[in-house]
Amino acid sequence: MPRRSHPVQVVNSYVEYLNSLINGVLSDSRLVSLKAGGGPQSRRNITSFQGGARLPIRLKPAGFLFFDQLVEVVEKVGGQALQVLTYTHIFGWSDSQKDKDAWVFRYEYDRHPNAQGKPHAHLHLNAHHSSGFSYEDYHFPTGRISVEQLIAILLHEWEIEPRMDKDAAFDTLRESYAGYVLRRTDLQEIPPPFP
Repeated sequence: MPRRSHPVQVVNSYVEYLNSLINGVLSDSRLVSLKAGGGPQSRRNITSFQGGARLPIRLKPAGFLFFDQLVEVVEKVGGQALQVLTYTHIFGWSDSQKDKDAWVFRYEYDRHPNAQGKPHAHLHLNAHHSSGFSYEDYHFPTGRISVEQLIAILLHEWEIEPRMDKDAAFDTLRESYAGYVLRRTDLQEIPPPFP
Protein backbone atom coordinates (compact mmCIF):
# COMPACT_ATOMS: atom_id res chain seq x y z
CA MET A 1 0.00 0.00 0.00
CA PRO A 2 1.45 3.42 -0.93
CA ARG A 3 2.53 5.65 1.94
CA ARG A 4 0.18 8.59 2.48
CA SER A 5 1.65 12.04 2.98
CA HIS A 6 0.00 14.61 5.20
CA PRO A 7 -2.22 16.81 2.97
CA VAL A 8 -0.26 19.95 3.93
CA GLN A 9 2.95 18.30 2.67
CA VAL A 10 1.29 17.46 -0.65
CA VAL A 11 0.06 21.05 -1.06
CA ASN A 12 3.42 22.52 0.03
CA SER A 13 5.17 20.43 -2.63
CA TYR A 14 2.86 21.99 -5.23
CA VAL A 15 3.50 25.48 -3.81
CA GLU A 16 7.25 24.91 -4.09
CA TYR A 17 6.78 23.84 -7.72
CA LEU A 18 4.77 27.05 -8.40
CA ASN A 19 7.39 29.17 -6.61
CA SER A 20 10.23 27.61 -8.62
CA LEU A 21 8.34 28.41 -11.83
CA ILE A 22 7.31 31.96 -10.85
CA ASN A 23 10.67 32.82 -9.25
CA GLY A 24 12.61 31.37 -12.18
CA VAL A 25 10.64 33.12 -14.91
CA LEU A 26 8.56 36.01 -13.57
CA SER A 27 9.14 37.54 -10.13
CA ASP A 28 10.79 37.07 -6.74
CA SER A 29 7.36 37.12 -5.03
CA ARG A 30 6.56 33.94 -3.08
CA LEU A 31 3.33 31.99 -2.80
CA VAL A 32 2.24 30.35 0.44
CA SER A 33 -0.30 27.74 1.49
CA LEU A 34 -2.94 28.85 4.02
CA LYS A 35 -5.67 26.79 5.65
CA ALA A 36 -8.95 27.46 3.90
CA GLY A 37 -11.41 29.01 6.34
CA GLY A 38 -13.75 26.42 7.81
CA GLY A 39 -12.54 23.67 5.48
CA PRO A 40 -10.77 20.39 6.19
CA GLN A 41 -6.98 20.30 6.58
CA SER A 42 -6.80 18.80 3.07
CA ARG A 43 -8.20 22.05 1.61
CA ARG A 44 -5.77 24.99 1.28
CA ASN A 45 -5.55 28.44 -0.31
CA ILE A 46 -2.46 29.28 -2.33
CA THR A 47 -1.71 32.98 -2.59
CA SER A 48 0.95 35.62 -2.12
CA PHE A 49 0.62 36.61 1.53
CA GLN A 50 2.89 38.64 3.80
CA GLY A 51 2.47 40.49 7.08
CA GLY A 52 -1.13 39.34 7.46
CA ALA A 53 -2.20 40.66 4.06
CA ARG A 54 -2.81 39.18 0.64
CA LEU A 55 -0.38 40.78 -1.81
CA PRO A 56 -0.09 40.67 -5.59
CA ILE A 57 2.94 39.39 -7.45
CA ARG A 58 4.87 42.48 -8.58
CA LEU A 59 5.79 42.42 -12.28
CA LYS A 60 8.39 44.36 -14.27
CA PRO A 61 8.44 46.84 -15.84
CA ALA A 62 4.90 47.40 -14.50
CA GLY A 63 1.85 45.48 -13.43
CA PHE A 64 0.59 43.14 -10.74
CA LEU A 65 -0.76 39.61 -10.70
CA PHE A 66 -3.19 38.57 -7.97
CA PHE A 67 -2.86 34.80 -7.64
CA ASP A 68 -5.38 32.77 -5.67
CA GLN A 69 -6.06 29.03 -5.86
CA LEU A 70 -8.17 26.79 -3.64
CA VAL A 71 -6.82 23.24 -3.75
CA GLU A 72 -7.68 19.98 -2.07
CA VAL A 73 -5.80 16.73 -1.59
CA VAL A 74 -8.03 13.77 -2.46
CA GLU A 75 -7.57 10.01 -2.36
CA LYS A 76 -7.39 8.41 -5.78
CA VAL A 77 -6.69 4.88 -6.93
CA GLY A 78 -2.96 4.48 -6.46
CA GLY A 79 -2.48 7.37 -4.03
CA GLN A 80 -3.21 10.98 -3.40
CA ALA A 81 -3.91 13.72 -5.93
CA LEU A 82 -4.06 17.46 -5.62
CA GLN A 83 -7.10 19.02 -7.27
CA VAL A 84 -7.51 22.69 -8.05
CA LEU A 85 -11.06 23.49 -6.95
CA THR A 86 -11.06 27.17 -7.91
CA TYR A 87 -8.67 29.81 -9.08
CA THR A 88 -8.74 33.52 -9.71
CA HIS A 89 -5.79 35.16 -11.47
CA ILE A 90 -6.13 38.92 -11.93
CA PHE A 91 -3.71 41.03 -13.96
CA GLY A 92 -3.80 44.78 -13.53
CA TRP A 93 -1.90 48.04 -13.05
CA SER A 94 -2.56 48.55 -9.32
CA ASP A 95 -1.45 46.64 -6.24
CA SER A 96 -4.94 47.14 -4.78
CA GLN A 97 -7.86 44.93 -5.75
CA LYS A 98 -10.12 47.77 -4.62
CA ASP A 99 -8.97 49.83 -7.61
CA LYS A 100 -11.73 48.68 -9.95
CA ASP A 101 -10.43 50.68 -12.92
CA ALA A 102 -6.90 49.20 -12.86
CA TRP A 103 -7.51 45.50 -13.52
CA VAL A 104 -7.21 44.35 -17.13
CA PHE A 105 -8.35 40.71 -17.14
CA ARG A 106 -9.39 38.05 -14.68
CA TYR A 107 -9.22 34.31 -15.33
CA GLU A 108 -11.43 32.18 -13.14
CA TYR A 109 -11.90 28.44 -12.82
CA ASP A 110 -14.43 26.57 -10.72
CA ARG A 111 -14.39 22.77 -10.76
CA HIS A 112 -18.00 22.73 -9.48
CA PRO A 113 -19.74 25.97 -10.55
CA ASN A 114 -23.11 26.50 -8.94
CA ALA A 115 -24.52 29.14 -11.28
CA GLN A 116 -26.65 27.91 -14.17
CA GLY A 117 -24.81 28.55 -17.45
CA LYS A 118 -21.55 29.74 -15.83
CA PRO A 119 -18.60 28.06 -17.62
CA HIS A 120 -16.11 26.13 -15.48
CA ALA A 121 -13.21 28.22 -16.84
CA HIS A 122 -13.76 31.72 -18.09
CA LEU A 123 -12.29 35.14 -18.70
CA HIS A 124 -13.52 38.53 -17.49
CA LEU A 125 -12.42 41.70 -19.26
CA ASN A 126 -12.32 45.19 -17.82
CA ALA A 127 -13.69 46.62 -21.03
CA HIS A 128 -16.45 49.03 -21.94
CA HIS A 129 -18.24 49.62 -25.21
CA SER A 130 -18.39 53.18 -26.52
CA SER A 131 -22.11 53.16 -25.63
CA GLY A 132 -21.12 52.75 -21.97
CA PHE A 133 -21.93 49.04 -21.80
CA SER A 134 -19.52 47.09 -19.54
CA TYR A 135 -18.22 43.57 -20.23
CA GLU A 136 -16.61 42.95 -16.83
CA ASP A 137 -19.41 40.77 -15.43
CA TYR A 138 -19.60 38.48 -18.47
CA HIS A 139 -18.07 34.99 -18.34
CA PHE A 140 -16.27 34.33 -21.65
CA PRO A 141 -15.56 30.54 -21.77
CA THR A 142 -11.88 29.71 -22.23
CA GLY A 143 -11.08 26.18 -21.16
CA ARG A 144 -8.79 25.82 -18.18
CA ILE A 145 -5.69 28.06 -18.33
CA SER A 146 -2.49 26.76 -16.75
CA VAL A 147 -0.09 28.92 -14.75
CA GLU A 148 2.40 28.40 -17.59
CA GLN A 149 -0.09 29.75 -20.15
CA LEU A 150 -0.89 32.69 -17.89
CA ILE A 151 2.80 33.61 -17.56
CA ALA A 152 3.29 33.22 -21.32
CA ILE A 153 0.39 35.63 -21.96
CA LEU A 154 1.97 38.17 -19.62
CA LEU A 155 5.37 37.88 -21.30
CA HIS A 156 4.10 37.90 -24.88
CA GLU A 157 1.01 40.10 -24.88
CA TRP A 158 1.78 42.54 -22.03
CA GLU A 159 5.57 42.63 -22.46
CA ILE A 160 6.26 41.74 -18.85
CA GLU A 161 10.02 41.26 -18.45
CA PRO A 162 11.10 37.73 -17.57
CA ARG A 163 13.85 37.14 -15.04
CA MET A 164 15.87 35.28 -17.69
CA ASP A 165 16.37 35.47 -21.44
CA LYS A 166 12.93 35.48 -23.11
CA ASP A 167 13.64 32.39 -25.24
CA ALA A 168 14.84 30.51 -22.15
CA ALA A 169 11.70 31.64 -20.29
CA PHE A 170 9.45 30.20 -23.00
CA ASP A 171 11.48 26.96 -23.04
CA THR A 172 10.99 26.69 -19.27
CA LEU A 173 7.26 27.33 -19.64
CA ARG A 174 6.92 24.70 -22.41
CA GLU A 175 8.71 22.07 -20.31
CA SER A 176 6.65 22.87 -17.23
CA TYR A 177 3.42 22.86 -19.27
CA ALA A 178 4.16 19.31 -20.48
CA GLY A 179 4.28 18.22 -16.83
CA TYR A 180 1.06 20.11 -16.08
CA VAL A 181 -0.76 18.20 -18.82
CA LEU A 182 0.40 14.87 -17.37
CA ARG A 183 -0.59 15.82 -13.79
CA ARG A 184 -4.09 17.15 -14.54
CA THR A 185 -6.80 15.32 -12.66
CA ASP A 186 -9.77 17.02 -14.30
CA LEU A 187 -9.14 15.42 -17.70
CA GLN A 188 -10.60 12.17 -16.45
CA GLU A 189 -13.77 14.04 -15.49
CA ILE A 190 -15.11 15.62 -18.65
CA PRO A 191 -17.36 18.41 -17.41
CA PRO A 192 -20.34 19.51 -19.44
CA PRO A 193 -19.75 22.79 -21.32
CA PHE A 194 -21.93 24.51 -18.71
CA PRO A 195 -23.88 23.35 -15.65
